[in-house]
Amino acid sequence: MKKIIKISLVLCFLVITIALTSCFKPSLTDTYQIVDLRNRKVNVPKTVKRVVCIGASALRLYSYVGKMDLLVGVENFEKGNMAEVRPYSYAYKSYFTTLTSIGEGGPNQQANAEAILAVNPDVIFSLYDSVDDMNALEKQLGIPVVCLSYGGSDPFSEQVY
Repeated sequence: MKKIIKISLVLCFLVITIALTSCFKPSLTDTYQIVDLRNRKVNVPKTVKRVVCIGASALRLYSYVGKMDLLVGVENFEKGNMAEVRPYSYAYKSYFTTLTSIGEGGPNQQANAEAILAVNPDVIFSLYDSVDDMNALEKQLGIPVVCLSYGGSDPFSEQVY
């Protein structure tokens, strides 16, 4: 009888432990698997409330979507003097200045992991050339990185659409 009680207690403990730990891990049903524009499979949350864009032109492509209220940080490059000559930056200049800086940004700049983590995005959109860098950033931060691309020479190619 004592053996049955001990086994029952151990089983109860295991069931409770498994139930509690499963409450804190996101399930695969909370994500979509997409193939980004660099042919990477990325699991992104079904509900996205916070977004950042890194790398030259990522914010430009994202601005075409029009969900600027999800944007929680921008690179300093998007707030600088050149914002006057880029239509998307000019259109959102006053909004961009209210957002937290997530690093210098622009051509040939590395992503600032600490600054990105500070704004706690659900998804990072990137237009960096190096897929290896984006895979490493995704692994380092634990945040999905969706690579964007202009595709070929046509900025409104079917791939971008």
